[in-house]
This record gives sequence, C-alpha cells and structure tokens, in this order.
Amino acid sequence: MLEEVTSFLCSCGTLPAMKGVDDDLDDAEQALYRKLNRLFVGVENRLISRFISMGYIPTDAERRTLFVTEYLSFLYDDASETIVADAMSQYHIGRLIAFEALADQGLNLSFTEFDPWTRDLLREKVYTFSQDTARRIIGDVANNLAQSYEQGLGIDDAAQQLRQEIRSLRKHRLQLIARTEINSAQNEGVQQTLNDLNVNYKQWITARDRRVRGREPQDKSNHIKMHGEIVKVDEAFSNGLRTPGDRSGPIAEWINCRCRIRPYFPRRGEMITSTPYRK
Repeated sequence: MLEEVTSFLCSCGTLPAMKGVDDDLDDAEQALYRKLNRLFVGVENRLISRFISMGYIPTDAERRTLFVTEYLSFLYDDASETIVADAMSQYHIGRLIAFEALADQGLNLSFTEFDPWTRDLLREKVYTFSQDTARRIIGDVANNLAQSYEQGLGIDDAAQQLRQEIRSLRKHRLQLIARTEINSAQNEGVQQTLNDLNVNYKQWITARDRRVRGREPQDKSNHIKMHGEIVKVDEAFSNGLRTPGDRSGPIAEWINCRCRIRPYFPRRGEMITSTPYRK
C-alpha cells in the first residue's frame, strides 16, 4: 500500500494541504492551561501564609528548596500526569493529521494506532520532560527566596516578591508550558507516523502570522526563513530540531513554537540531491 501511495502522490506532483494553526490546537492548549492552573488553587495562599508565620527566609539552598517543594510537590505527580494525559491525546491527533495529509489526496487509508512499544516510548518522553519542568519551576521559586535573602528583605517584602513570582508563574509560564507541550506532542505524533509509513521527506511549516519568530530584532531564532524547508524524515532541520518543539535542540528554537511538520512528496521530475532543500 505504501508504494501505491508514494507512486500516486509523485505522479500527481502535489503536496498534501496544510492548514494554518487551527482552533482545535488553541483549544487544546487552553484546556491544558486551565487544568494546570486549577492545580494551583489555594497553593499560593497556603505557601505565603506559612512563609509569613515562619517569620524568616531559610538561610541555605537546601532548606529553601525543601520549603518550596512541600507546597509545589504536586508538580511532580498531579501536574505531570495531567501533561502526560493531554500529550498522549495530541500524539494521537498528530497521527491523524499525518494520515489526513495522505487522505486529502483522495486515498482511502486504513488508520492504525501506534503500537504499544511506541506509545510507551512517547509516554516516557513527555513524562521525563514534565519532571524536568517541575524541577525548574521549584528551583526558580526557591531562587526567588534566595534573592530576597541576599537583598536583606524583611519577611513582608520577601512575601510580596514570592507572591509576584507565583502569580507570574500561573499567568504566563503555565500558558507557555501548555503551548509547548501540546504542539511538541502533536508534531512528535506526526514524526512517528511518517517513520512508520517510511515516508522519505518532511517539511517545516510556520503558523504564517505576525507571531512567527524572526520578525523582531530580539528574536534569537528565525522560523520565517525556515518556512517550507525540506529534509529527510530521519534528519534534523537546519535549526537542529527534528520537529517543531523538539527539546533536544536549543531552547530558543522550540519553546513556545507553533510551527508544524508535514510529509513532503517531490513533484514529478523534481530531484532532491541534498538537504536541507527548498523548491
């Protein structure tokens, strides 16, 4: 069947249609954000109240981390499980997107799920990343206390700084985490499916709006110039990422990224002699 699919697409010289960032992706991001935010309900007040009642800032890094972890330990369990559950759904959707890219060409393909081994691999990958995220958040909150200690702040001023840190975390960082996790998982689902189907090439596609990084001088990466770039399925793109959201590459390239990948089939007579390739 794969040979028939590839032959058909090459003979037509067409590329699977790629939609822009759709409402479903935004809805999934917001749904995960709300779930993560709800886990923080009451945590801020309990942590601040306990901090004020202590009347002092823990003097060493280990005690500060232990104090913060006492209240944010849910990031290791409840938050991680929430992220894993939503990411697994997006892996599935990514697989559907890959199949749809072929079905859009008029082919009736029988959809198959990921095999159990691949599902376990994907689950372990996102769980590991979620644990790393939990450690970073707890470390950052503990560092907030360290800064207050080093500045010689009184308990009330230190509590105010701590409250601002947690509120910023809830308002901005959780949103960033949700977007990164959802889009990363969906693209990984596409990548794994292309591997399963032995597709030869993949293409990087941006969201094609004003938010794509590379427009502003302060942007540390440029995804505008990557739009349309083609590489072999098992290769990394020119920015070092295998897929948008691939966290094995530089953080400036993957964090908050909304780009996608899609399968690419050369047009009739089109020769790809080296990659990265552009038409």
